[in-house]
Amino acid sequence: MYRWWRHCHPCGDLRPDIYEGGWCCILGAHQGTDRLAQTLQNPWRPTLCARRRNGKGSGQSADSDVASGSSTPQRSVSYREALVPQAVHILTSNFLSVFLGEMLFALYPLFAFTSRSLGGLGATPAQIGLHLSIRAAIHFAAMLCYPALDRRWGTRKVYQWSTAVWPLSIALLWLAGVTAKHYDDADSPVVWTILVIQFTVWSVTSFSWSA
Repeated sequence: MYRWWRHCHPCGDLRPDIYEGGWCCILGAHQGTDRLAQTLQNPWRPTLCARRRNGKGSGQSADSDVASGSSTPQRSVSYREALVPQAVHILTSNFLSVFLGEMLFALYPLFAFTSRSLGGLGATPAQIGLHLSIRAAIHFAAMLCYPALDRRWGTRKVYQWSTAVWPLSIALLWLAGVTAKHYDDADSPVVWTILVIQFTVWSVTSFSWSA
């Protein structure tokens, strides 16, 4: 697959992050399954949190806890019971937000590599790598501001604003392509100004993931 990526992608020298992202998802799901109290509920065994609250040591078996009556068995919640309309709405919204963000991240190198006569930036692979590095730095700085914004405006308002600026983020890419064609230079100061603004707005849209 890596050879196919190098052949098809204009920035083939850049190793794709699909493997790193996949392993992060797998490890995160594994940790959540092993450590979250909601996933540890078992009708025949008390949860890890219950054992800690009762002061039980890790050396004592769950069977002895159940036999002594120190913990009440808990019934598992089915998917149908958990997927209430509110939860379905949240999951759908989060899926669409992540899909838009990852789609833009995947298509940006193609847009930047496309010739200026076709509406792209006509950038080189080195320039595209610099663009993505700057975008990553801006995104990291923006996420540091998220807790303060959430405390000041509230989760709902942050989510509404971060979702509303998606059209502006796409429009700025079009404006950057038009400006690069006008100046016939992807490194024009005007183009860089538009790109920095676009990267900032793009980073703000990721607040909808956290909200």
